[in-house]
Amino acid sequence: MGLRIGKRVAAAAVAVATAAAVAVGLPASSTAASVPSLQAFGILSQGTVMCAFKTNNPGQLDWVRQIAGLTGNDTAVVGFDFRPQDGKLYAVGNYNGIYTLTLPSGPNDPTLPTLKRVSQLQYALQGNAFGVDFNPVADRLRIVSDTGQNLRHDVIGGVTNQDKPLTLTGVTAAAYINNDLNGDTQTLLWDIDTKNDQEVLQLPPNDGVLTPIGKLGVPFNLDTGYDIYSDLNGGKTMTNTGFVVGQMTGSTFGSLYTIEILTGAATKVGDFPLPGLPVTDIAVALDTN
Repeated sequence: MGLRIGKRVAAAAVAVATAAAVAVGLPASSTAASVPSLQAFGILSQGTVMCAFKTNNPGQLDWVRQIAGLTGNDTAVVGFDFRPQDGKLYAVGNYNGIYTLTLPSGPNDPTLPTLKRVSQLQYALQGNAFGVDFNPVADRLRIVSDTGQNLRHDVIGGVTNQDKPLTLTGVTAAAYINNDLNGDTQTLLWDIDTKNDQEVLQLPPNDGVLTPIGKLGVPFNLDTGYDIYSDLNGGKTMTNTGFVVGQMTGSTFGSLYTIEILTGAATKVGDFPLPGLPVTDIAVALDTN
C-alpha cells in the first residue's frame, strides 16, 4: 500500500511539474478589473440558445439567439470550441452530431447562429454534462463527461477514439492550453471537476489520469464550461487566461469567472443577466496575431 501511495504522489508531482513547464505566461492572480475584453460566446443550460458577450462585462450581452440547424436525433448542443487549425467554431449535439457553427456578425445582424453537420461521433455520448475542447497540437476534439467518458474525435477524418475512462467522475468541463499552431508549442488538458470543487490536470489525456491541481473555491452546480484564451505574438502563445462559466449552488444567476490555471482558484468577474438560465459552456474567440 505504501508503495502504491508513493507512486501516486510521485506521478502527481511529475504532472504538476510538467504543467508548470508547459503553461507559459500565466498571471499570478487576476481581478475583474484586470480581465481583458475578449469576444466570447456561451451556451445556455437547455442547449438550444446561445449568447455573445465580452469577457470583462458578462452583465451586458451582445445578443441572445436560438440555435438553428440541429439535425437527426440531436435536440441540443452539449458543448463547443474554436478549432485553431481553421478558426471555425465546432459544436457537439446531444445525439453525437458534430457541427460547424456560423455566427451573427454582430448585435445588429438578425441572423441566427446556424449549425452545419460535418461529422458524427462513432460512440454514443454517456453522461449529463460534457467538456468539449480542441487539442491544438494533435487537432483532435476532446469530449469528456461527468460519468468519466473520454473521447477523442477527428472532425476531418470522422474517426472517434474511445480512450480510457477518467479516473474521477464529476468532470463537466475541459480546456487545452497554448492554443496556437507554432511547431514548438506543447499543450496540456485541464478539467473542471464540479463534484469535488476542483481543477484537475488530465495527463496523459488518452489514459484519463486526473491529478488534482487545486480547489476552485466556488461550489458550482453540476454543469460548467471552461475555455483558455491564448494571447499570441507572431503566432506563438505569450500568455494564457482561463475562463469558467457556471452557476453557484443556491444562486439564481450564472456567472463568469477567471481561473488561475496553476492553482485552480476562481475569481468572479460578474453575473449574466439571465435569471434561471445559466450559461453552461464558453468559447472565447481565438487570437489571430
